[in-house]
Amino acid sequence: MYENHGKQSLFVLFTLHKQPEASVDILGSYYSDQLWLIEAIVRSMPITHKLYVKEHSNAIGDRSINFYKKVKNLPNTVLVDPFVDTFDLIKKADLILTISGTVAYESAIIGTPSIVFADMFFNVLPKVYRCNNIENLYYLIRKAIKKKYEPLSNEEKEETVKFLAYVIANSFEGVISDPQSDPYCITKENINNLSVGFSHLLGV
Repeated sequence: MYENHGKQSLFVLFTLHKQPEASVDILGSYYSDQLWLIEAIVRSMPITHKLYVKEHSNAIGDRSINFYKKVKNLPNTVLVDPFVDTFDLIKKADLILTISGTVAYESAIIGTPSIVFADMFFNVLPKVYRCNNIENLYYLIRKAIKKKYEPLSNEEKEETVKFLAYVIANSFEGVISDPQSDPYCITKENINNLSVGFSHLLGV
């Protein structure tokens, strides 16, 4: 149950991935057991914060009730309504945790620190931290939470602007998604747009 933020509690947010999916099963393969990872995060959390766990909207119905019961029974852990606005949670959270999700990319732009468990293109952004050893997570969480309340330096702002300029310059129109949740992705218009981008990428 999503908690009322009128009386705001301190929390960090973990966003679940849809599985199977390359972004978690290949890029984040060492951490692809998401229940195990949530348990590891709980063991590493400061007692001052709750862990909010939010299901991926495209994964609703994929996991068993038993999975959610196990998450809900973990200490200081809250299951969040999957339809709650993620951007609202990002702004209010002290930290975002994800295996490889672009929620970390979005939070970095907003200014909320994040921890990722895979080598992603956006890891160069200020306030994005890579955890490549689970034993370091305890210390990394505390380091990242502190950054929530530290403004970006001029150098970090410049790095962010340069990164975004690079991404925009190398971006193309088109949607890569699940046709069940977004039928537009299999339209002729979108496929043509995607072919232009992939042709440029492949140099053909």
